[in-house]
Amino acid sequence: MENLQSLNIIFADLISSIDEIIKHYTEPVRPLPHEIEKLKNEIINNPANNNPHLQKSFFLIERVEGEILFSFNVDRYLGLEGDFDLMTFLSYIDDGSQSWNYLQDYLSWAKTVYTFVEKIKNTDLNKVAYKIRIPMRCTDGRIYWVLQEVRPLETDINDNIISHINTYTISNLYKEKAPIGLVGAVYFDDEYHDEWNKTITENRFSIKPFILSPVQKDILYFFQKNPTATVKSCAEELKYPVNTLKKYISDSQRKQGIIDMARVSFPKIPIEHLKDVVIFLQRIGWF
Repeated sequence: MENLQSLNIIFADLISSIDEIIKHYTEPVRPLPHEIEKLKNEIINNPANNNPHLQKSFFLIERVEGEILFSFNVDRYLGLEGDFDLMTFLSYIDDGSQSWNYLQDYLSWAKTVYTFVEKIKNTDLNKVAYKIRIPMRCTDGRIYWVLQEVRPLETDINDNIISHINTYTISNLYKEKAPIGLVGAVYFDDEYHDEWNKTITENRFSIKPFILSPVQKDILYFFQKNPTATVKSCAEELKYPVNTLKKYISDSQRKQGIIDMARVSFPKIPIEHLKDVVIFLQRIGWF
């Protein structure tokens, strides 16, 4: 039950972040629908994708907002049959422990790359690819390393990426005795892009887990239950000096206040006041 709750909170955080990314997106204008259908047919009819002697690959066409538009070979290699949503698919990113460490790491990279790509929209996006190696649970019940390659597909009139095509290639068995850090990388024209990847890596590791002290948790619970309360009334309730409580909420010097840490942990969420943190945490089920 606790594992399921953790998974739901991870997904709620992802959805909130994606909502911020796509809020200015419009309808896709390219490629045209018949060109997308042609691409799907090429995947389905490619003999390599059905040859038992070649590497095992499966495919998704996925909207940034989370809708799955197309899948192929997912039933064969993951055992996912019929209609399934993105959250179900992502839950297969796991080392077998259901701690979801890898999933959280994977999504942190994904959110960073989504944000970065917004800054390079003037580039020829057809030449951009993102790759990351992840552990996934496959149909035989074992965990394998799978290489995910993501390429932009649909774009809107402002060159925002509306959907992308993901190719997953299964490689060797997962044999790690403890979780290891994932590493995502961006390529341009099939070449590793040093400058871009330096920026992405710096941004990825600037996102930190939202870890609070017991007092800070008490503060958040107080304001969640009393949304119109003041810092003074909170200090009286928790029996802390007002100035001390203010530092627990916002500490511009050490950056260890609730607001300071929330801005780092949730970089796409506009946070100005403590109530912004409370509202966001309510949305993702933190309380």
